[in-house]
Amino acid sequence: MINAATVMEELKLMQAMEEDDDPEDIPVHDEDILEEISHKVMLILNPTGEDTASCDRLSQLTVKELKAVAEVMSSDPANTEEYEYKHFTPKEVSDVIISAYDADTDRLEL
Repeated sequence: MINAATVMEELKLMQAMEEDDDPEDIPVHDEDILEEISHKVMLILNPTGEDTASCDRLSQLTVKELKAVAEVMSSDPANTEEYEYKHFTPKEVSDVIISAYDADTDRLEL
């Protein structure tokens, strides 16, 4: 049997591996996003809405369903309309403002 909690733990492990590769040390997904991904995976694994999927069900998944699970689990939320975001540090914001500031006109030139 697999359940949503198991999927959630696997997603957290995937996130930890992705964060290890991130030089800026910015979390890849927050808890709410991981829960939503887990829920979507479980709906694919068991469309009845139950929180578990049996080994028999898992062995009967179609290629289409497997692709759907892979797409949901490996999606990059930063590149979707649903989760459009970008992290900027205060230093990055400051650098942009300073680079856009024109001292002669006392204005920001974008």
